[in-house]
Parts: sequence; C-alpha cells; structure tokens
Amino acid sequence: MIRNMLLFLMLFALSCGEDRPAPNTPAPNLPYTVEESADGVTCTFPDYHIALQYGEPFGIVSLRLKGQPWDFVHPQLPAGDWEWFWFQEEGRTDTAKVKLLQPRWDAPQIETSPEEVVLRFRRAEVLRPGITLRVEYHLRAAEPALVAEYSIDNGSSLTLKNPYVMVGFPGFTDHAWINTVANPRSLRQPLPPYTNFLDEAKAKGLAEYPLLRDDTALAEGRQLKGMVGISVLGTTYLLEATHLPTPGLRQIFSAHVNKPGYLTSHLYVSMADLAPGASRSLAVQYELIRL
Repeated sequence: MIRNMLLFLMLFALSCGEDRPAPNTPAPNLPYTVEESADGVTCTFPDYHIALQYGEPFGIVSLRLKGQPWDFVHPQLPAGDWEWFWFQEEGRTDTAKVKLLQPRWDAPQIETSPEEVVLRFRRAEVLRPGITLRVEYHLRAAEPALVAEYSIDNGSSLTLKNPYVMVGFPGFTDHAWINTVANPRSLRQPLPPYTNFLDEAKAKGLAEYPLLRDDTALAEGRQLKGMVGISVLGTTYLLEATHLPTPGLRQIFSAHVNKPGYLTSHLYVSMADLAPGASRSLAVQYELIRL
C-alpha cells in the first residue's frame, strides 16, 4: 500500500540528459563485473551500475539504472553514506563526535557470488580505543537493489550514552536532476517556475531549508520510507530507501533538506545506551525503480 502510494506520488516532473558510460570488464562465471581501483569499487549488474568510494568521500558515488540518463548521486558527495557518529561518556557532559565522510576507510573485503556482491568496510579505534564501526553493502545481482548496514561494536570499557548516527536515506543526491522527493505522507516538487531543486535552492539564497520531514514512524508502528525521483522524457526513475526494523532505537526521523550546493536526504537516529561488549546495527534497503 505504501509502495503504491509513493509510486503514484512520484509520477511527475521534467528533465533530460545523456547516458554515462559504464565499465564492462568481464568477470568469469558471474552475471556482473567488479572493478577495483586505488580508492573504490565499481560494479555493473545487468540492470544497474554502482560505484563505492572509501576515501574522501566515503560512500556511493554513482548509482543509476541501465540506460538512466543522469545519476542519482551528487558528483562530490555520496549516497548510502555514514555522515555523523557521536556519543557521551558516562560521568561526562561533553560529546565525542566524528564526521565519517572525509576520513579514508580501509579497502573492503569483497565477497562475490552469483546472487550478490558484499563489500565489508571496517574502521577501528574510532574516538576511543576498542570502538569499531562497520559498514556492509549487499548488492543484489538479479534486481536493482541493495542493503547498507551500519554497525557499532563497543569493545571498550565505556558505556556509550545516547549514541547518535546520521546515515544516508538515500544520502546526498544531485538536485540538478532531482525533481521530486517524497515520503509516505507527502510529496514535494520544485516550486514554479523552477523545474529542479538546484535552481530553486539558488533562487532562495538560503544556507538550507527543509523540503520534507517524517518523525512519527516509530510512534505509529510503521516503517520509514523516502524517495527521490528524476523524470526524463516521459520516464521516471526512482530511488526508494526503506529503514529495516532495528531494535534499540530511542528516536528516528528522516528529512529531505535543500542547500545551494546539494540535496541531502538522511536518517537521524538516537539509540539506547551501548554497554561494553555490546553491538548495535542500523540497516537501510535501497531499490531503483523505472516507471
């Protein structure tokens, strides 16, 4: 029901462009290709293309369906990213925080099978000894979909009070082409006379302004969902994000925010305290849709 409503809401807007070339290095015995470089991994599946970078910025730097004229992702900023992580230590009032877009992560462990590609990233000793952050991307081969899972492993002797994360939902997208954003409650398009959010953002001249926000999902017992869309010559391309059920959350909301340089769509999550030796994860599923 939610999917149908979102798809109905997203059938709008105009844009046009040219396709970008995709890598085509053969991969024996697999229905897709995987290419590694000094700072990233590119996968080309039968129905979609994705590139992940692990150094400044960290995250998905290209994501599009086969034949899609323009990329969903902002050229300098990633989708599926992990932007902020912070917590308070027991007995202290200050907050330990780190922004995770810029630091270079280690190259991932890569697992391939006919069904999927799994990229496992790990960053150790984050803010305090013993705290490890992990990000896993499960890229499906048979359909244009993936899951990003973000994990905190507290191997320290500290209790992490009120841990907070900000992760992509889908993240930063290229608002030069995006002409619709939506959640299960509402839809937002550029205000006339503008046909994309980039032109509207520049015209407003504000540092940032909200487009949509959804902060009642947990109280209402429903899943958070969000979409961004590109309409080109009668075809609409959607990127749908869904927060998968996750225990140990105190508060969660999603927001689409427009800025002169980019469009940001993220999850903002406050978690229950994380005891020594404990772990907690947050997962987001992405699906690319052509209408």
